[in-house]
Amino acid sequence: MALHLALTSETRFFRCMVPVSSIGLPSARLLVLLPLFVGACGAKEEAVPSGWRTVRIDGCCAVSLPPAMTSPPVEAGAHDPVRRFVRPGLAVSLEYGHQVSFPRMHTIQRGWAQERIEVDGREADLVSYDAQEADFGGGRAIHVRVQFPEKETYLAPPAPNKGMELGVNILCRTPADCEEGKRIARTADFPPVRTAT
Repeated sequence: MALHLALTSETRFFRCMVPVSSIGLPSARLLVLLPLFVGACGAKEEAVPSGWRTVRIDGCCAVSLPPAMTSPPVEAGAHDPVRRFVRPGLAVSLEYGHQVSFPRMHTIQRGWAQERIEVDGREADLVSYDAQEADFGGGRAIHVRVQFPEKETYLAPPAPNKGMELGVNILCRTPADCEEGKRIARTADFPPVRTAT
């Protein structure tokens, strides 16, 4: 017999299956520990707020966006591999390719910061600095990069045949705008990696 733990967090579902026999605890103690198991099951997932919509990036993943964010029009017949979404105070662009736009410290002048974050179970690089764009004066530019070394590039030789990246580039005016931008990045939902058996 297995104990099934299920937690619904807004629009994401977290599930764990724990064999009761492997825990070795009486039922009463198991009930006391139930919240701990539930917390562990969903700790690394980013909950998607109700009302957000999902956009799919071909070959990569799905990312969720607040309803206020709209996609600017593109010229008829133009193909832009970067998906852009905006609202007052926040602009987010999503790109997926062999090498996405990702700044290096020596090119940035003010307010540079960097850290490692987790996006859907994968480690990701995050850098930020003072925004240079006039529309975001006093705000921040944030870049998140998730690497997929196992993914096919489908590029012709001599280009590498494996190694893809997801880039989430954010321009934000206020700390609240910046937090929403980072939350968008953390909603990225990657398909499971399939390996030959």
